Amino acid sequence: MVFIMKALFMAALLAASFTASNAFAVCDKTTTKDNVAAADTACDKAKKGDVCILANTPPSCGAPGAKDAACKRDKVCASGKCDTKTSKCL
Repeated sequence: MVFIMKALFMAALLAASFTASNAFAVCDKTTTKDNVAAADTACDKAKKGDVCILANTPPSCGAPGAKDAACKRDKVCASGKCDTKTSKCL
């Protein structure tokens, strides 16, 4: 009986930790400027170097963009510079 209770407890802990670590780590329509850092981390873990691109509809993981790619922030541009007026990578 004790073994079964320990196994159930461990399964519950595992499920809770998975849910908590992924609650805001998805790069999709729920991603906002407030939780984009967690989404960037999730994208990078899925494929090294990827970031969450908010300029896509819906936002999605992808490699930093080349010149003239759609952007809303510097991190998503290969150059590290986003012209926020034109929403294009420099």
